[in-house]
Amino acid sequence: MSRDRGSATVWAALVATVLGAVFAGVLLLGQAVVARHRAAAAADLAALAAAATWAHGPDTACATALRVAPKVLPGSGQGAVGRVRGWTAGGVAIRRGGG
Repeated sequence: MSRDRGSATVWAALVATVLGAVFAGVLLLGQAVVARHRAAAAADLAALAAAATWAHGPDTACATALRVAPKVLPGSGQGAVGRVRGWTAGGVAIRRGGG
């Protein structure tokens, strides 16, 4: 009788485990990319809302951005957007007053 009897089952189980781990990693990477795109879209929309109201003063612009961001991306309210010290527009940092 051969000592290799049943080794194909072990190899098949090992390959299935590795493929499952790779598949799980690809799914997690895909979720991270989607989350990054959603966060970028929320930040872009908040910046556009702030730019649209910038003529009314920096406090109004920041308040508008803080009001818009949570509507686009729930959970991005004061916790995430409120820590921003300034905006970047065209490579130029715009600092908000009193900050």
